[in-house]
Amino acid sequence: MNMLNHLLIRASAGTGKTFRLSNRFIHLLSKGVPPRAILATTFTRKAAGEIRDRILERLAAAILNEETFFELQTHAGIESHAQLENAFNAVIHNLHSLNIGTLDSFFANWATQLGFEFGLTPGWSIFSSPEYTDAVQNSINDVLRYGKNTDLTRLIMLLNKGISKRSVTLDLQKAVENLRSIHAQSSLESWNGLLYATSMTSEDLDDALQTLEQSSGHEPNSTFKNAILKDIAAFRTKDFEWLIKNGLSGKIIGGQSTYSRKEIPASLVGLYRPLIEYLRQYYSLEIHHQSAATYELLERFETSFWNRKRQRNQLEFSDVTRLASHIQTIPADLNHRLNSDVRHLLLDEFQDTSVEQWNAIEHLVQEVTRQTGGLESSLFCVGDVKQAIYGWRGGRREIFNTLSSSVEHLNSDHMEKSWRSSDEVLNFVNDVFGNLTSHPRLAELRPTLAEWSDEFQNHESALEIPGYVEYRNSDAGANKGERLSNALVETVSQVGELIKQNKEMTIGVLVRQNDEISRLIQLLNENGIPASEEGGNPLTRFYPVQLILAWLQLLEHPGDVKAIFRINRSPLASRLNPDAGTPSMSSSAYTREWDLLLEKGLGGYLRIIADALRSNLNQTQHFRVEQLVEFADGYSASDPIRLKEFIAAVEIERFAEESDACVRVMTIHQSKGLEFDAVILPTLENKLTRTPDLAVKRSKETQLPANVFAYRSQEIQTLLKDPYRSACQETLHEQAQEAMCVLYVALTRAAHALYLIGPCATKPPKQPPVSVAALIQFAISGDYNEEPGTIIYSAGSPDWYQRLPDKQLHVDDRPSFAPKLGRKNIEGNSSYATASPSSMEGGDLFHSSALFRPENAGALNFGTLVHSAFEHVEWWNSSSTADMLTALSNKRIDFQDSMSTLLNSIDNTHCVATTLSQAFYSSLANFKQTDEIRVFNELPVTAVIGGQLIRGYVDRIVLGILDGRVVSADIVDFKTDNLGKQNEDLPAKVKHYEPQLMAYRETISQMFKIPIETVSARLLFVSANEHHAF
Repeated sequence: MNMLNHLLIRASAGTGKTFRLSNRFIHLLSKGVPPRAILATTFTRKAAGEIRDRILERLAAAILNEETFFELQTHAGIESHAQLENAFNAVIHNLHSLNIGTLDSFFANWATQLGFEFGLTPGWSIFSSPEYTDAVQNSINDVLRYGKNTDLTRLIMLLNKGISKRSVTLDLQKAVENLRSIHAQSSLESWNGLLYATSMTSEDLDDALQTLEQSSGHEPNSTFKNAILKDIAAFRTKDFEWLIKNGLSGKIIGGQSTYSRKEIPASLVGLYRPLIEYLRQYYSLEIHHQSAATYELLERFETSFWNRKRQRNQLEFSDVTRLASHIQTIPADLNHRLNSDVRHLLLDEFQDTSVEQWNAIEHLVQEVTRQTGGLESSLFCVGDVKQAIYGWRGGRREIFNTLSSSVEHLNSDHMEKSWRSSDEVLNFVNDVFGNLTSHPRLAELRPTLAEWSDEFQNHESALEIPGYVEYRNSDAGANKGERLSNALVETVSQVGELIKQNKEMTIGVLVRQNDEISRLIQLLNENGIPASEEGGNPLTRFYPVQLILAWLQLLEHPGDVKAIFRINRSPLASRLNPDAGTPSMSSSAYTREWDLLLEKGLGGYLRIIADALRSNLNQTQHFRVEQLVEFADGYSASDPIRLKEFIAAVEIERFAEESDACVRVMTIHQSKGLEFDAVILPTLENKLTRTPDLAVKRSKETQLPANVFAYRSQEIQTLLKDPYRSACQETLHEQAQEAMCVLYVALTRAAHALYLIGPCATKPPKQPPVSVAALIQFAISGDYNEEPGTIIYSAGSPDWYQRLPDKQLHVDDRPSFAPKLGRKNIEGNSSYATASPSSMEGGDLFHSSALFRPENAGALNFGTLVHSAFEHVEWWNSSSTADMLTALSNKRIDFQDSMSTLLNSIDNTHCVATTLSQAFYSSLANFKQTDEIRVFNELPVTAVIGGQLIRGYVDRIVLGILDGRVVSADIVDFKTDNLGKQNEDLPAKVKHYEPQLMAYRETISQMFKIPIETVSARLLFVSANEHHAF
């Protein structure tokens, strides 16, 4: 078989797909294909690193070992030592530029190369986690601040079906967190569909009720008569929820033919029909309004969020992917140059590809598969729909399933034999997924799980290794939290038993939520068991970090009594005022610390503070303090330094502990691609589905949302029927599918042993819950048992670990090195002092006071509004004033009459109108030799000037371009200052702002690599109609 056929592989867990992918990569290299012509992608950076390392390790091993060389001959098709050496040299010499990464990183590279074509400004970056959280919160605040209260209340009430159980801020945060992904994939039309349209009025309802009431007087059966009267009363009090769930109306809506064991007369069903029509109309309109309100709130948020992204010049990875999905709109010659080198695609984890990712790479796939595979071009695609666990990020397994029908010359292969797990583990996996429908209460989920079982192929082990599987119930708990605590305690006990065997083994404890990781780590530490927390947790869990942050809080607010109290009882007490009768931060100490902070930079300063604590730290605390210092080194904040922003960033960020501990605790999602000798699963009480916020029906052709509705109860689904019911069922189907994928990933991480710890209630439930625990129990035993401490299932050898080698004590005798940055050995500045150009207003006299600027200066409000208005002007024309006012209104910004008056005062002779015109630039000397002019508003700028890092925003910059290269620039800074009578204060104001404009000129000169003489700058005093050029 041709090793370079276009190939689609369905590879079950542990079957060696990374091995197959590395074989393909090595084979291409051995045949002389240059590394730049090969693109290999996977879902995470960690997995990409593992692929790169696997390729390099296998090539190096084959050079050193003849037996390994023969293996490469067999599996990778290398024919000679010369080919092997060529492949190895190709990797070594191009290690820095190997195209092995995530699709996100590949798309980011596109965005960097095509920044102008995508409308990006130079120097853009991806949000860090704290930056993203801060921008989201500020955007939510914008929605609340600039929206009218009555309008927002109406939308929030609609969002929550008329009931607000929390603050408006929390309601909006929840909507943003849970619904942004669907909003990004859909359009207004998807959310705006009317489910059921009739013209029934309140009068029609009254007539129908009167008719029904009259008929009840002739009803001989007292059971029916009483039920009718009760229903009529509920209609008149508008207790519609009771009506659809209870009484005679509930039976008729549910399609049942009897009530209290008596046949419901057809004539009575006919009398109820208009009432049910009214209920359909009522709930259709309610869901329609709720869906539309949800969309409008999300739209308001996204508008504000996008403006913040532009102001910060930052993006999310999803933005980059969205830009990449429009790659085919880029001129063909640019598109071709961008991807001309790539001729061989190796796509890993393809089952988690999103629609936008597929739209971005589809043209590449089509390009390399125009002909049958070979050295000229080829496609290698591998995935497993059973491991599609990223639907919440937009991953669509359907793209993988339909790839074979959309790509020509594509061969298929299956990999089912496991090179990871023991027979005992795989037999258990087969039992669970082969009997998913054994649970008696699956209801509408039964078809989904039946489909899973039907498609599941039994797994076989390619290895003869000892194994063991055990399902054990934990102690009983009265509530879910107590049951989880008991399961975690049982987990620690099981880990301890395995550790006591003193064997070389790896143990993975896999949970569902990040919050559960910190609880487990704490329990393990209390029992003297070292463990690594892969998911990461805030550093604020550790006392030394809390102490350092308290010190920074004291520098921000010297009178903070709580911070002083903590510092005074710590090794940092000596840095306070030693002579004061009561502990305090003296003026001299305050000045000394700030001078040191500005001299050393934040990271260098924290190194000094950390050194003061060093002798009091244990190993874990030392590691965490080092993480804090390194985070400070890479921290990018607004200038001047705002310590409270850094403190907030530390509180938000999660920090992983990568240790050599044999016990690793992580979420199931984080365990994807990993394996462990033993796996312990303690969080099995999760339900198979949760009540969704939205019901989504997707287009089978595009996989994008065709209909989006607010999700409601089963009774309302029955009432409304299709398309609403099918949208709800499709949503629950996807949830159940993903729950099975998550369970499959969890079970198949185990090589030798699998320990499942089930929950137990103090009072056993009357009916078995529709949970993961119950699903597993019914699948393996046909029953559900919650007896505490009971072993429900066991198979294999409990002492499976006896054949593992004894644990060795590893001594690291390498010389020790100073901390990464070695800051305490560095003289002078260890980082640039930072400032914004605006902090240079007034020259040197401004610097120190800028550090203590109040956060909300009321005097800035009007100026902020003016800047916000001028963001929307490219070139001034007769409609610019109206356009600016409309833009402010669309942002839900309330502005006073003074703003309208100012903007309406700008006529054709005003300095704003003349300066913001294209004609103005034809007269500027530095724009004479240009063939194109581009305008950027609120452009982020960064440069190092005189040893100082300058960061800020230019209100408006006009770039002169010649032959595609920036050759000149003009900076416009809008001011709203009052210049006094007859503008007599203009010279003083110009002198005050001159340092700021000079800093802008130098910054732009550095950024665009153009002489400073070609950069002009000007102040536009908008209120005073004055223009001054520099």
